[in-house]
Amino acid sequence: MQTEWKTNVLYKAAAIVGIGQTDWVDDHRKVRSGNAPFDSYGYAAAAFTRALTDGGLSRDEVDGLVVGPTTAYERMGEILGISPRFGAQADAVTAIVEASTAIACGLAEVVALVYGNNQRSGGIQYGGPEAMGGDTFLAYVYHTPWGLTSQGALYALMWCRYMALTGATERDLGLVAVSQRQWASRNPNAIMRKAITLDDYMAAPYIADPLRLFDYCLVNDGGVALIIAEVSRARAIARVSGKQPVFISGVGRADLNAEATSLGPRLRDFYRQASSWSSLTPLGALRCRKMGSSTVVTGASAESTIHKL
Repeated sequence: MQTEWKTNVLYKAAAIVGIGQTDWVDDHRKVRSGNAPFDSYGYAAAAFTRALTDGGLSRDEVDGLVVGPTTAYERMGEILGISPRFGAQADAVTAIVEASTAIACGLAEVVALVYGNNQRSGGIQYGGPEAMGGDTFLAYVYHTPWGLTSQGALYALMWCRYMALTGATERDLGLVAVSQRQWASRNPNAIMRKAITLDDYMAAPYIADPLRLFDYCLVNDGGVALIIAEVSRARAIARVSGKQPVFISGVGRADLNAEATSLGPRLRDFYRQASSWSSLTPLGALRCRKMGSSTVVTGASAESTIHKL
């Protein structure tokens, strides 16, 4: 396995040389006081500027742009003042796949990944008849007549099935939430920094049984950005900035679309197969940051990696 993933064309073909984010704590405070500082484009632009500063880069060095689905690609490029030779629209790990592939193919050397979202101040809904994403992910709305109108409800059903098959308990899932909050308590950029105990978790109300309050992420405004560079450029940038680049050892993606509307991948496979496409070794993948909209996503992601060991 180790030999195979080291021969992957994307193995250390690129590296992260700059990271930027808006002030999530301040964004949280201002939005809740009715004074949102930006729209989605403004959040993305602020994060992009900070990513350039972090990497010691100028805007003119960026020749690739990947924007999140919450902003229009052309308009985002106009706001940032970038006319790249490579462009795409994606978020999360898919954005990293796009950037790494473009760099490995010689389509760009320095790619900016930018994402901004004013979901809290904009009143975006992730449940109900106006659930965001319902037009593209039918599973979000297909089961509305039976009360499944949100991602959380779908994950709740997924977790019920998992508990029935494996004997896992609600307290087991609670450990994920407790661990996440412990990490947050050490992060000055986190919004919810108060540590919680397993008893706190179990005492919290159900949102979608068996998921409780602490199983859910917050809906917040904010922006994030990464600058990814071709390996030789990354080393040159590092010599100037004095910061070590973070080399991308592997990326992977797999979609389980068969029976998606009828929830087959969620209730039968728990998305385990997706992780098998990653070019990372299991132990390497465990060192990566796992994130999602609920503890079920985080737990399933980690479990699917451990499943490979």
